[in-house]
Amino acid sequence: MAFFRPGSPPETERSGPGPVILPMNESAARRVVLLRAFERAPPSDAWSDDDRAWATRAAAQVEGENATADAFIARRGALGVERLAERDARVPKLLASVTWPAWIVTRSS
Repeated sequence: MAFFRPGSPPETERSGPGPVILPMNESAARRVVLLRAFERAPPSDAWSDDDRAWATRAAAQVEGENATADAFIARRGALGVERLAERDARVPKLLASVTWPAWIVTRSS
């Protein structure tokens, strides 16, 4: 399993053919909460109601109709934060500020 670092893709696990599964873990939850903060604020240039609808559609398309709630929400958070990071320079900095330092994170086989 890979670990999210600012500027790198979210964690992924492959469970055979089909879409990559995004587990709901600490990193995914951070992205979901960050996206939720933007959604609770008034619409802006960084995140609009159209972006909200896009994130929902895109996550549903990628995960499919049989997706678990965790997989759908994790995917929506990942897609939304990716789009937000392109528009708001604070987003990668915010994620970096709450991400464990690399020397603490260990990889398991």
